[in-house]
Amino acid sequence: MMKTVTIIGAGNVGTTLAILLTQHNYVIQEICSGTRSSAERLHEIIGSDQVDSDVYRLTPLTSV
Repeated sequence: MMKTVTIIGAGNVGTTLAILLTQHNYVIQEICSGTRSSAERLHEIIGSDQVDSDVYRLTPLTSV
């Protein structure tokens, strides 16, 4: 059974978590980040073969 996760946040914690999870046979399905550049940086660090779908970007919520 393949174990997949979505990483939310591509900063220090998200990057470390993604690296550790890929080392333990998890597949990163999506990377969500406030900026596309940091999501793409994390995508490059873990390797393109580890990401099943596109790099995504979170959009800020509007005020309620």
